[in-house]
Amino acid sequence: IIIVPKMLTDFDGPETTKLDSVLSEADFIKMDIEGCELESLRAMENLIKRSEHIRLAVCCYHRDNDEQLIQKLLEDYGLHTKYVDGYMWSPIGDDQKYYNPKLRHGVIRAWK
Repeated sequence: IIIVPKMLTDFDGPETTKLDSVLSEADFIKMDIEGCELESLRAMENLIKRSEHIRLAVCCYHRDNDEQLIQKLLEDYGLHTKYVDGYMWSPIGDDQKYYNPKLRHGVIRAWK
């Protein structure tokens, strides 16, 4: 386990980092980062390609179309994907700007 006191996203900055910048390879990544999953995954293509037997569990319910966009990106990286069984509905914060209340898959699994 590595604790990095920065926000995970798709660029390196004083308070942010890309996973590609922190790790050279990984076996398992669990991601629940409040809607930044897609951007963070886009910035870790090299990490995924370098990691021989990587597995991921990625939350995909925060934004509309996250399920499909995250699944497509992971499959474009050459990973197998499967949604965890069941659906969820969860109101998110006070800002409803990006929120469309409907049943969504909660987590998508991916592996080589």
